[in-house]
Amino acid sequence: MALRSPASEVLALMRRTAEKYFPDSVCDDPLFTETLIPEFGGFCVHAGGSMALVEIGANGVPDWLWFVQVSSGLATNVPYTRALMNWVGEHNRTETIGKYYCIASGINPDLGSVVYETLIPGVLFKVLADKDVSDDTRQLAYDRACWEMRRIVDLGADQRNEIVSKFGGRFFGSSPDGLRRLFAVTAGDPLPD
Repeated sequence: MALRSPASEVLALMRRTAEKYFPDSVCDDPLFTETLIPEFGGFCVHAGGSMALVEIGANGVPDWLWFVQVSSGLATNVPYTRALMNWVGEHNRTETIGKYYCIASGINPDLGSVVYETLIPGVLFKVLADKDVSDDTRQLAYDRACWEMRRIVDLGADQRNEIVSKFGGRFFGSSPDGLRRLFAVTAGDPLPD
């Protein structure tokens, strides 16, 4: 099911922005276009060989109170170790935007998936539509939202190699299977490996 406005307009804006910063890396998937989830929409970004999702779930949420969720899959099937959790904790302490997390596999709790994610409040985009707000303020709100999305996608592409080389595992990849795995992980539903 499609998003209603203004969430659909914000998703279209974020897509145009992603296409600008990550040319030839933005795509749709039936996960987003043929979903049975009400008030849900999104797209994928495959920048630098990585997998990132940009999505809005607005079901039952009043206008502007939803979030734009931007999630970058760093790696999956990573051995779930204290060293990995220390890496996640250290990066969470040093990053000012987003959060890192590792979720254990549904079948093998010794393996997990590592994700870097941010939630951009919908109310930030309301500023863009408010005619009583100055052009400078609207530009700052837009720049902030774009910067958060770019940061998550760029760091995901950069850090995926670090995770796999230090801890093992594999990349999410750009296949439909990788997309569905990342979607399930970001929804808190660990898939079997």
